[in-house]
Amino acid sequence: MATSTANVVAGKPVFGGGIYHAPLGTALPTDSTTALDAAFKSYGYCDDTGVVETPTRTNTPINAWGGDMVKNLSGAYTKTFAVTFIEARNHEVLGSVYGEGNVTSTAATATTGTLYAALDKGDPLPYETFVIDTIDGLGSERIVIENGQITDIGAITYSDAAVVAYPVTITAYRGTVTGAFSAKYGDDGITTA
Repeated sequence: MATSTANVVAGKPVFGGGIYHAPLGTALPTDSTTALDAAFKSYGYCDDTGVVETPTRTNTPINAWGGDMVKNLSGAYTKTFAVTFIEARNHEVLGSVYGEGNVTSTAATATTGTLYAALDKGDPLPYETFVIDTIDGLGSERIVIENGQITDIGAITYSDAAVVAYPVTITAYRGTVTGAFSAKYGDDGITTA
């Protein structure tokens, strides 16, 4: 098979942010271009490290007498996605970091800007559906995490040398519709004449 630069892909986010979330049970996309269900809400801008997908498989090597490895038993499989949200005043970001029920937002008026309050109660965060949309030239790629949960929130720094950011880790669990930890859909954007 011949090599092709068309198969080399960058993961630039779609305009308006490339990461969305919705409640479990929301209609899942099955391609990279169909509009998402209205239940999906955007997290807005993320930092320039993008999204880091990390699949991890534990293995147990079995050695024969004499030391030769003769088998490798597959064990647990996990998949995580790390991303840093940088829209620190975005209701979707705050709701996902502190728990939707712990965040309130009030629209701007003639005398105040948009008001928000986020209470950190340490509540367990919900299982949700996540979508990551990327583009490269005319091509597109979409990762669907049918059943995911924000399981880790990194250090939040307040400094005059950086923006306030929320580094999070999304853990993917096996979905009931797809049977997968995540699904990847793409369109290389190269059409026939």
